Amino acid sequence: MPTTPPCLECGGYADSGERVSGGFICECCWQVHLRTATSQLCDRIMERIDPEYRLDPVSVSRIVASALPERADRLRVSFELSIRGLGPNRASGKRSPHLIALADELRDSGLPQKMIGQRHLPGSTGSRGICTQCGQERQLTGRIGGALLCAGCWRSHEQVLKACVRCEQINYLTKDRLCKGCRRRDEVKALFTPEQLAKRPALENARDILLNAEPRYLNHMVGSGRNWRILRQLLAGEAGISHEVLDATGRPGAGMLRSFLIATGVLPERNERLHAFEQWILRASQTITDDGDRRLFTGFARWRHLRKARRQDRTEAQFAGQRRELAQVRALLDVLHAKDLTVGSIEQATMDDWLAGGPTERHRVKAFLLWCRTNGTGKTLKILPPPASGLPAVFLMPEHERAMLLGQILDPQKNIEPGLRLAAGLVIIYGFRSHEIRGLSLADVTVTKESVWIHFGHEPLRLPDELGQFARQAVGRRQVMRFGGSAEDAQWLFPGPLHGHPIGATALRRRLGVIGIRPRATRATALGQLAQQLPPPVLARLTGLAPSTTVRWNAAVSASYAGNLPVRREATEK
Repeated sequence: MPTTPPCLECGGYADSGERVSGGFICECCWQVHLRTATSQLCDRIMERIDPEYRLDPVSVSRIVASALPERADRLRVSFELSIRGLGPNRASGKRSPHLIALADELRDSGLPQKMIGQRHLPGSTGSRGICTQCGQERQLTGRIGGALLCAGCWRSHEQVLKACVRCEQINYLTKDRLCKGCRRRDEVKALFTPEQLAKRPALENARDILLNAEPRYLNHMVGSGRNWRILRQLLAGEAGISHEVLDATGRPGAGMLRSFLIATGVLPERNERLHAFEQWILRASQTITDDGDRRLFTGFARWRHLRKARRQDRTEAQFAGQRRELAQVRALLDVLHAKDLTVGSIEQATMDDWLAGGPTERHRVKAFLLWCRTNGTGKTLKILPPPASGLPAVFLMPEHERAMLLGQILDPQKNIEPGLRLAAGLVIIYGFRSHEIRGLSLADVTVTKESVWIHFGHEPLRLPDELGQFARQAVGRRQVMRFGGSAEDAQWLFPGPLHGHPIGATALRRRLGVIGIRPRATRATALGQLAQQLPPPVLARLTGLAPSTTVRWNAAVSASYAGNLPVRREATEK
């Protein structure tokens, strides 16, 4: 019994034939059709296809061969195009405009649209053409009943928007006549099986939140995204769900998935900034080759930085400064090891040469050298402080422009959120930076019947009544869009999208920029005005700035006024 499939042309068995797209052609039909093939049509195709367009024969035959009414003609064109060099190519996908023009000619000759097939360029943008419904030349993105439609007409077409068979909402349905929200909920139910819930009861809360989430947040979390893929890995694994297992998946630090698992009680709370700092110290110590130097580095980091960070929460800027200090310590140890020296054998001249041959941040090793001397592993070395930087620029914004900007922020007719008004007022009046504002918690705000107080420094700062009313509203309206919908944060004055974290400094600066706040110019003008009116100690206690910083601002204001004084010229007589 023959084992080869039947011939695509005559139906007989192709015992000795040729393989073509879709099957085999027997030797007899191959010779016949090869001699009588429609070479004129194939030559026309080859001439019109630009050499730069490397096309898949399936793409070519879909337009040309499907337009031929006879099956034999479609077959001849198909395999002749194959033997002429249009073989399969993974790089294909860019369809020639000449080939589309040929399809238009076939359509104009009277062939039905369904026989020509799709004529649009592959890709997400489609191609431009005349929309069948609106008659305008637009980007064509869909087809209904052979009619090509633009994006607007396709979305509003009655055959596209239908009622879901489950929730009966009018939406874009899938092939099973379900909306995307119902399909996502089915995926959630399939993931959180009864066996999983029995093994980890805390997952029941996570499942309920996913099932009741708003559609846009549900679509963002569930599906083919990375968070959903990692969540499936965690549930399928035998190691359970923990911070360490989640870190091993390549998702260290705070993220939406970790925030969601913490908010639902699946994972415990963790100080992500402190954990990231500990991991950075571990990686930095592994780059030190000498065992003694590595012990000094880790011991100093634990004594000076980790010990204090575990007692009191640090900001990201503070952790960044500590990383820069430890980076200089590591650089000093590497240089000493290369010179066959130790911390105990280094001389003052060698230390001076190292300090002078690099950035000014090298003076940060002073605390490390003092710690080594206290422990008996180092000697007394003198580290001079770096030269003082120049005075900051003041009054970068005209006073009338600053007053006009403040009036717009306080105008109740403007459509601005109360929290954003408060943040803008703190920048314009007091010159606070974005990372200082974002770190305000509810405990830092004291609301009384008469006024509102905010703690930035040692002493509370009383807000003006005009700004205080927006502070009251901001305290009462701390709604934030987190996964699952709108939520109210109980910790931060400016909550962020991640559980347990305030809004990011970059995001806050971006929102302030939308309403016209220029941080650098506004801060310089505000602090210049405050330094002009308040003594440096009082300014430091109210704003939380370092006393040396307030002294520099006071000196900058004095230097600015001194530069405006007229120069006295004494007349000299010869």
